[in-house]
Amino acid sequence: MTTARELAASAPRRAARASKPVIRRVWRRAVLARSVDETAGAAARSAVVVAPHPDDETLGCGATIARKRAAGTRVVVVVVTDGRLSHRSEVLSPDDLAAVRAGEVRAACARLGVEARDLRLLELEEGSVAARHDAVTAMLATILDEVRPDDVLTTYRSDWHVDHQAVSAATAAAVRAAGRASRVLEFPIWFWVDGPWGTGPDGEGSIRRYLGDPVRASRLRTVSVRTDEHLAAKRAALAQYRSQTTNLTGERNWAVMDEDLLSLFLAPVEVFVPFGGPAR
Repeated sequence: MTTARELAASAPRRAARASKPVIRRVWRRAVLARSVDETAGAAARSAVVVAPHPDDETLGCGATIARKRAAGTRVVVVVVTDGRLSHRSEVLSPDDLAAVRAGEVRAACARLGVEARDLRLLELEEGSVAARHDAVTAMLATILDEVRPDDVLTTYRSDWHVDHQAVSAATAAAVRAAGRASRVLEFPIWFWVDGPWGTGPDGEGSIRRYLGDPVRASRLRTVSVRTDEHLAAKRAALAQYRSQTTNLTGERNWAVMDEDLLSLFLAPVEVFVPFGGPAR
């Protein structure tokens, strides 16, 4: 039986959950209002994009990739894991799903204008990146030595997903190991969806953190690149990820990125955090 004390304690949590979508929107607007527009110079800067999973490259910076490629600037996309564990299915085995996602990322990157030779699939199993930090760092450093990009784009270190954090760490280490002056820009995925208090797919965090972190994180130093006419290419690329955007197998438990989530990444700008700025 629920006691009066438990009911009283749960009231702030219920209020926090109900108000969170509104506060998220306010927080995102505050971050964007302070962002520095780098659209003018973005097209001419070559890049290596390091994505933890197939689709992160398109969600986080698909329009920026398309902008660079439309200008003839080289972009190499590195996808670290094979995406085999994104869903549990009785229809598709993990090997089958990995093959599906490899096909999807090839099709998506083609829509963004990335040349086939410039898509590198490292094919690690999801969840294994942190344990293989040195090996991943070495693989990425080799690619950076080859490409010598102006910019390296990867996921934000404060995303809650362990692979996003691990890829961010390995990418930063690879840039140092390669001895290049490449600038590292991190694109938030789950941090952008959940806000600065997100601790996981269903994480609520404490009330104190919930109230305090959005204020501090609204001061986050970011740069942005407009999507403009390249948003159409990004939409077309995202549509290739049918395993993520549709119920591919018809199973009731097949998770899908819905329109509300996708709309956060089909926006007028793509946002990046320069590496070395405050994490929260």
